Amino acid sequence: MGSAREEELLRQILANPDDLSVRSIYADVLQGRNEPRGEFIALELAGEVKRARDLLDRHAKSWWPEVARHKLATRNGFLERVAVGVHEIAKTARVFASEPICDLELGYLHPKLFLEQHRLHVRPRRLWLNGAGGSLWPLVLGDTSSIERLDLSRSSIDGQRPLGTAFENCRELVLANNPYLGRSVVKLLVNWIALDRIELLDLAWTGLQPEMLRDVLALELGGLRRLRVSRNPLGAEGARILAHAIAALPALRELEVLECGFDLAALAAIRAACGTRVTLAHAMPTVVAVDLIGAQLVLRRKTTNAWEVEVDGEKRAVRWCSVSADDRPGERVTQAWQIAEVAPFDALATAIASGATREFRPLEGYTIELGSELGYVYNTGVYSRESADLDLELGGSTVGVTFRSYTSVD
Repeated sequence: MGSAREEELLRQILANPDDLSVRSIYADVLQGRNEPRGEFIALELAGEVKRARDLLDRHAKSWWPEVARHKLATRNGFLERVAVGVHEIAKTARVFASEPICDLELGYLHPKLFLEQHRLHVRPRRLWLNGAGGSLWPLVLGDTSSIERLDLSRSSIDGQRPLGTAFENCRELVLANNPYLGRSVVKLLVNWIALDRIELLDLAWTGLQPEMLRDVLALELGGLRRLRVSRNPLGAEGARILAHAIAALPALRELEVLECGFDLAALAAIRAACGTRVTLAHAMPTVVAVDLIGAQLVLRRKTTNAWEVEVDGEKRAVRWCSVSADDRPGERVTQAWQIAEVAPFDALATAIASGATREFRPLEGYTIELGSELGYVYNTGVYSRESADLDLELGGSTVGVTFRSYTSVD
């Protein structure tokens, strides 16, 4: 149990999270009674990243037993970001009450799982809502005025609940990796109180067709600085719409259009409309990154379809395999495990660069959806999905990637 002085210092830190001087005093008090947390705070304040990470790996489970190690990130000695499932909200109440959490990622949302005790009593600046109940935000978070960045990627949000007067101070909106959202984007955004002040709008991989893009760009987007529409089937007509709209977006400075089906003439038209004011990203980058909360994974292309992998700036060897599954029980290995310093990750890197996002798996793993498709063969529905599971052992020397393909016939 901490002293009255410690409790008062903690209250000040929670009330003024940007005041680092109070954190320094708090660290001194904790170190005075040989509490490792005090050393950890001091190390992070001093920028001693490696020593601080070693302490974090040893003590995270005792400091925050409610949150898995790979679902938290710290800054200046305190939790800044956590990821929890909706069913974990009640048991993590102590964490939210004692740490100045700015970034909250809430997963496993589903209307059938939501209970009143799942309501959050926190005011994060950045909020991620993932799962089949992305539209549950009015129930999960009563007051949305603190949110500056709202991420609804891979949330199955359908636009049936417009944002309206919620998230009035939001400046960044991410809707990526909702492949069937396309025609509902306008319904979601129209008359939104924050729309004309939005600086980032991410619509990558939302199934936008050219006419849907036209309707979106007709909204009041006067403050928009960054627009992502990658991995949407826009083609030549979409290129004409974009080229025409750029002049009506005076604040626009960055436009990303990877994997949109543009030919050279279409890209030339967009590039001409961008001029020197707007930076255009249309080619596959040589470096792509995945935010894993507790770590940063980076892929670096060395040659064609050969990528190095780094975790938090340290190069790691890669092991990978491929498996397939269908409506029958079990999986079948289609490529045995391989290990090397570089790996053929073009498909993975392209998906990440053009809008794919990651999901948590139960332990220290993550899943990235590479693509899905629903088609028909002789009036029979055929659904296929491809994904990549990342196994990232914190402190380990390798990264494991399992490529999975699944086919279902209805």
